[in-house]
Amino acid sequence: MTISKIPYWQRKPSKKVTEWVQNISNLLSDGQVRTVRNITYHFYPGIHGKELDLAYHNIVKYIVRGRAVTHTIKWNSIRESRVKLNAGKGWENTKEFIDYHTKDLADRYSRDKTPSHMKQFEVWFEKDTIEPEFSEVCGKYDVPNMATRGQLTWTAKKKASERLDGDSVILYFGDNDGKGREIFDVICRDLKYLGCGVRVLWAGITGKQELKYGLSPECRLDGVDLEDLKRIVEKAVLRYIDVDKFNAIIRQEGKDIKLLEGLKITVK
Repeated sequence: MTISKIPYWQRKPSKKVTEWVQNISNLLSDGQVRTVRNITYHFYPGIHGKELDLAYHNIVKYIVRGRAVTHTIKWNSIRESRVKLNAGKGWENTKEFIDYHTKDLADRYSRDKTPSHMKQFEVWFEKDTIEPEFSEVCGKYDVPNMATRGQLTWTAKKKASERLDGDSVILYFGDNDGKGREIFDVICRDLKYLGCGVRVLWAGITGKQELKYGLSPECRLDGVDLEDLKRIVEKAVLRYIDVDKFNAIIRQEGKDIKLLEGLKITVK
């Protein structure tokens, strides 16, 4: 394979490309972080299928030029798949270790919220680009959550079959199109094959959610405005939360934090 010495994003842009880069830059000027899919839906409402895929790939190219060449689009304004660098080191000494773990001790503390769960349930979602939003909502209620990253691995499905029973529920979020529904159906089929009687419920994206939030038909999960996505997820989660018990835990958590704020640990 021969790599072009002058990639597309270094070539002299056409008037159309320049205008599109500016349009996207204007959209992102409000400081809101968006996924590429969400930007595509903003400019191409109502389209889906191959037409949407083509628009998506064009938007990707405009964003690359705006970030890497014209610098009119901030790098951190686009939400992309996260890549984790595994690296670390040990502690210099015991004092450094203790100082790290006791610093802002009260801010780090949280009380277990699972007693407020009406039953054992988990949240699964198809795209890892919106993992922070799911983690934020699920973390508030201590709900286990997992990005399936498309079709889930057999190892992950086997582990799920071992920890979940017939009274458990999985709230699943995926693309509201043929492929998204196919991924969901395969997960349901394979869990059943593994002897897991867990109920897997399609929690989003649904046709009703598309209408309520002004989304395109056959909406992709990462095409939803991130704040709207959090609202959708929280509404689904709250169906399995005893709000009175949750609020009681929060009150006790507040008392615990006050105690921690006065705690002092010294190292000789």
